[in-house]
Amino acid sequence: MATLVCNEVIEDKRSGNKTVVGIFNAIGAAQLPATHPRMSVMASVTNAEREIGVELILRGPEGKDMLNVDAQVPARGPGDVVDLLFELNNITFNEFGDYAFEVVYNGVVIGARKFLVIEHKPQ
Repeated sequence: MATLVCNEVIEDKRSGNKTVVGIFNAIGAAQLPATHPRMSVMASVTNAEREIGVELILRGPEGKDMLNVDAQVPARGPGDVVDLLFELNNITFNEFGDYAFEVVYNGVVIGARKFLVIEHKPQ
């Protein structure tokens, strides 16, 4: 399972190939609260024997859920690789620290990507 946080994912309609643009591990903010206008999360799910439901959860520094999105993984067997794309707009961060996007199936985290929200003063 791979999970990426990036600026955007571009998908070719004919081939289904994806281009991941601007992978990042941190967001800089001059002050809080800070609203990030747009980000994407791509989660590649493998080893699902059938179609399953998962959740994408954004957890804040204290472990609080900030966002929860349900998604279906249309797998036909364990050999399938299914890329889930989430486009997220206007997420507000109220504190600096460690955040994580987690992909959860039946209450178990099957993939995650951590990132930081850090203080960044323009010079």
